[in-house]
Amino acid sequence: MKPLLTDRREFMKATGLTLTGLILGFRTLPAARLPKQSGQFSPNAFLAIDQSTGVTLVISCPEIGQNIRTTFAMILADELGADLDTVSLHQAPPQNDLGRQNAGGSGSVRNQFMPLREAAAAAREMLVAAAAEEWNVSPSQCRTEKGTVLGPGTRKRSFESLATQASRQSVPRSAKLKSPDNFRYIGKATRCLDTAAITQGKMQFGIDAHPKDLAFAVMIRSPVHRGRLKSFDADAAMQMRGTKDIFQIGNKIAVIADSTWAAINAARTVVLDWNAGTNGSIDSETLFEKRKEAVGRDGTVLIQRGNFSKAYSDAAIKVEEDFFVPTIAHASLEPPNSTVWFHDGNVEIWGSCQLLNRLYDDLPKITGLPRSNIIYHQLRIGGGFGRKLADDYLIEAIEIGKKVSYPVKMTFSREDDIRHDRYRLADYYRYRAGLTAEGYPVAIEESFTRPMNQRQSRRPSEVMRLFENNVRIHNPVAPGLPGGALRAPGHNITTFVEQCLIDMMAEEARADPIDYHLAINGDSKTLRKLRWDKSPHRNRIICELLKRVKDMSNWKQSKNYGYGVATFSGYGSHCAIVALVSKQGGKRPVEHLFCAVHCGQVINPLGAEAQIEGGIVDSLGATLYQKITLKDGRVQQSNFHDFKLLRINEQPKIDIEIMESTDAPQGLGEVSYPPTAPAITNALFDATGRRYTQMPLRA
Repeated sequence: MKPLLTDRREFMKATGLTLTGLILGFRTLPAARLPKQSGQFSPNAFLAIDQSTGVTLVISCPEIGQNIRTTFAMILADELGADLDTVSLHQAPPQNDLGRQNAGGSGSVRNQFMPLREAAAAAREMLVAAAAEEWNVSPSQCRTEKGTVLGPGTRKRSFESLATQASRQSVPRSAKLKSPDNFRYIGKATRCLDTAAITQGKMQFGIDAHPKDLAFAVMIRSPVHRGRLKSFDADAAMQMRGTKDIFQIGNKIAVIADSTWAAINAARTVVLDWNAGTNGSIDSETLFEKRKEAVGRDGTVLIQRGNFSKAYSDAAIKVEEDFFVPTIAHASLEPPNSTVWFHDGNVEIWGSCQLLNRLYDDLPKITGLPRSNIIYHQLRIGGGFGRKLADDYLIEAIEIGKKVSYPVKMTFSREDDIRHDRYRLADYYRYRAGLTAEGYPVAIEESFTRPMNQRQSRRPSEVMRLFENNVRIHNPVAPGLPGGALRAPGHNITTFVEQCLIDMMAEEARADPIDYHLAINGDSKTLRKLRWDKSPHRNRIICELLKRVKDMSNWKQSKNYGYGVATFSGYGSHCAIVALVSKQGGKRPVEHLFCAVHCGQVINPLGAEAQIEGGIVDSLGATLYQKITLKDGRVQQSNFHDFKLLRINEQPKIDIEIMESTDAPQGLGEVSYPPTAPAITNALFDATGRRYTQMPLRA
């Protein structure tokens, strides 16, 4: 068993590659961004061609359901000239030569598209050079297709048979990339390469790890954030069938049994005495009132431009509104889990983490072992949405594993998952906005309460950029819970409040909402229509998307529906959404959603549409139902009966159009989540005349 938290040499050994193969490293960052002191090309992933295994692609980024494995394979196969159906995929563990190894920020394709193409193009030229040398012809007379090099006449050699000769060729400094006209896979709808393995139960997710003699553990944690364990009595729990061991680790209790169910039942029997601490008196109603009071106070002025007070006083139209967005949990289908086995001086870990770069640095510290003694298996992640960017569950599993001599899987129950998350924390906003008589934005004051780091808090919000005179005021309120990243972090709050505010501005200006969006984004025809002499912002792509969703939805053409629009730009992509809700009350909370997206070049339309639709559905569930509440410092929700996801019968019709583009591919996993909520609430206003400024809508 070979350590996998190591370097290229160990990868070659672990995958069985020998000197009869062709190994290429490739960079993930432009040379200018590499550390100047190195002066060297630093590869971070590998294309391997071997006589026995064929073409192998190392997947550097975690697979979390975003279909990265298929997307990367399509890119490689097209540029190399390989047969997609025969490419083998190797999921990389944390390594120091793979560059960005994270599933977050919608960055996998954005960061790896060109490096993958460059590596494949170099390999292609080396294979062609090897074949041309053997045939004594010019490389220009050869080409690659479906895993073979084709030469003049009927000459033909497989990649595998050329691997040894190709490895002796000089690596080209700059290989010529294929013209998109010659792509066989990129841009074509392609089913997930892992579907068969998943449906047949052959694909291992994190929770599927099952080494021999495995035991199962759960961890008992303080029901109040930062509460302290005073004492515990596990005598009755130890007598229960299947219980193997119970012991204290710091401020927690580990319960180990011969099944997860047995461990959960034993944990429920342990008698516990906690000191709740200062968070023990917190409840959600009190926090809400504290936040509401905070935005009315003088706070820390983070940003100030122009003269807000005068501009606001002189404004012909004034818009004032409060917004509240609650704390929510990730609630991914696969709860946090890790399997750990300390044996023979090594530690073996089966994990499903989103952030492998940090693990490479942190695992030696956490385990107390050198990298050469750490064997890490990165398995497929059954949903994370940012939850598995945190590593608390992995650390807990390692802490338990250090205490026992057998492999142990630590799993969060669903109740653990809901009550001990790294939450998307609540925020309360208050806006005062001033407009000219024609609705042009001139002054805005933004107050908010969510704790933020200095870099985040001093960055102007998107809506503030529309106003020449602006002030941003911060009055943080401690939430009593740990925070973390959740799909489109930050934006999933700010886009709701800002896009609702823009809809109110349009209403006060007596402008059609889409016209108003077009004007603030610089559409010349609409600027003349609204009698504005300039635009506060310019976004040509958003204007194109707004016009598209206007046509897709037959905007305001039916008296039976309320129409709402919202936009979002982020992660390199742009999105516009129109929502329709029935004025009579339909069978579904939202009847129809129309979504237009610009994300650069699309690699796999099937995967792209799945990401966009998934973001909409995820956001819709949060908009309608989800919130985490506290009473006496304890999370009140525990499972999907009181922390609801969208039900199948509530699924709206969703029409998606992805605009054609030759721009570089951009992020898709998060772009549709932020604008969904404001599009819905703006549609509800159009249908009912009532403004919804707090989520969830069905508390």
